[in-house]
Amino acid sequence: MTVTSAQPETVVRDAGPDDAAEAARCVARAFTTEPLMSAFFPGPSAPRAAAVTRFSGLLLRARLAIGAPCLVASSAGRIAGIAMGYGPDPGAWPGDVQTEWDSFIASTPGLADRFEEYHRATSPFGESRPHHYLGVIAVDPDFQGAALDGALMRDFCILADGDPASAGLALDTSNPENLNWYARFGFSVLGSGPVGSATVWSLFRPHSR
Repeated sequence: MTVTSAQPETVVRDAGPDDAAEAARCVARAFTTEPLMSAFFPGPSAPRAAAVTRFSGLLLRARLAIGAPCLVASSAGRIAGIAMGYGPDPGAWPGDVQTEWDSFIASTPGLADRFEEYHRATSPFGESRPHHYLGVIAVDPDFQGAALDGALMRDFCILADGDPASAGLALDTSNPENLNWYARFGFSVLGSGPVGSATVWSLFRPHSR
């Protein structure tokens, strides 16, 4: 399904399994220096980029397998951006992806503890009603300024608003410069907490139906 076009040569569409590897690299290019990824995967940038690529690739594969909302922005024959998350009732991951995820966590020293710290920081501010969650919205640095982030956000909001089982859309960010941008789409900050050296803000946008 084609959703919108940010500019004539750009299409925002549903992601598919063939997009997973390229989309994961797109996330890594966008997020390797992002505060939360630096907290999850401390140390030099090269191994962090590899870890973020594997991390995001596994998340995308799992979400595609359970039918969760995942969009990509394609431009000039490349995946230039991605937005992925969960619906109100995401369900369990398939066994093979869960096994690979567990192996990834076990092979990354301290990652399980850092994930637990993240959940402690964000869970007090979670929306109690069934809702959508936007886990990742990322644009490749080569395409910054092309309005892809806004196109991806608008289309993800449309998906959430169109689901009568969803109370709205939640997300977390560790970049304070993004807070005003999210506010333009109707998000409000519910609270914040520390994750290592990062601060994570939890936001929610009630549906506009």
